[in-house]
Amino acid sequence: MPRDAVRIDVTVGGCSCDFYCGDTPLKTAADPDAERRKYARKGWTRAKIDRAIESSRSAGRATPRKHLSDEFAAAIETLAMQGARVTLLAHMFSRDFDEPFEIVGTTELPLDHYIKTGGNYFPEDTLVTIVA
Repeated sequence: MPRDAVRIDVTVGGCSCDFYCGDTPLKTAADPDAERRKYARKGWTRAKIDRAIESSRSAGRATPRKHLSDEFAAAIETLAMQGARVTLLAHMFSRDFDEPFEIVGTTELPLDHYIKTGGNYFPEDTLVTIVA
């Protein structure tokens, strides 16, 4: 990296799993019909099932929270749009953060592709420069 570069290590208590999700699928919304069948097998009444389903829907709407990776991707987008040269590196540490590891190459990734994936996918152990 150039001498005047600013390096930012983004981790959460030593782990940045919430920022780089790889190709892990995001949670999907619950299927109300499947929930109804599950409660019916338990012998619940229709009224009790309806209340449980409504309660779970209300609870889901009451606490919407952006995933940290969304906020991270938005920050990267802002930096890139303001003209910063942003280079990212994802590496799966299995031991100490101070252990050396190999960087397998460099590549460029268009900003729009990075944003479309929510910042959740780019090649591991490769320096990826975001191109606006």
